[in-house]
Amino acid sequence: MKKIKGLIAACFLVLLSLAVTSNAQAVGAKGQFTCYNYYRVFPIETSGNYCSQDEAAQALYRDALAFCWNKGGLSSYNVNYFFYYGY
Repeated sequence: MKKIKGLIAACFLVLLSLAVTSNAQAVGAKGQFTCYNYYRVFPIETSGNYCSQDEAAQALYRDALAFCWNKGGLSSYNVNYFFYYGY
């Protein structure tokens, strides 16, 4: 009986670690950026989930720069964001 309980506990821990690992891999970012050429603050969010916080931040900056460029240039901008974890 002890072996069965130990096996069940081990299986539970493996499943729990897989669930935590898979959730931690889906990272998105959202926040706001200020394009000072346009004098406005815009909301921004990644269009998908990424494997790391670095990838999500790069995607967010890339989108912000493209949007700001379309509004008159890149002389000054600021991006504030936070990460969220999806499924």
